[in-house]
Amino acid sequence: MNNEDFKRVRGHPGPILEELWMEPLGLTCQQLAEALFIETELVEKIISGEQAIDADFALRLSRLLGTSAGIWLRLQQTHDLSKCYLKSKGWKMVERMERPDEDLATQPMPKLQDH
Repeated sequence: MNNEDFKRVRGHPGPILEELWMEPLGLTCQQLAEALFIETELVEKIISGEQAIDADFALRLSRLLGTSAGIWLRLQQTHDLSKCYLKSKGWKMVERMERPDEDLATQPMPKLQDH
């Protein structure tokens, strides 16, 4: 995804969850919260778009619905990036910095250590 893809703020995953999963399954926020072992208030905030989906919620949701956790996190990330792209001005002041000694795009990624 590149910056030209952000002509509008992309949808928050909460309403997507409600429309594509909760409504067809006839689930209320309380029922979903009980199935996920979380507070109803958290589900309500996510559905309304007030709260972001985090990794824990995405894992629980993926297990319950048979989806991947990554899809929920990518939806959240796309929403967050599009919102920042359109509303934030600070990132636009940053200029690209080149490294003259090596092309990082062709270098292998360093191994990450588990913490």
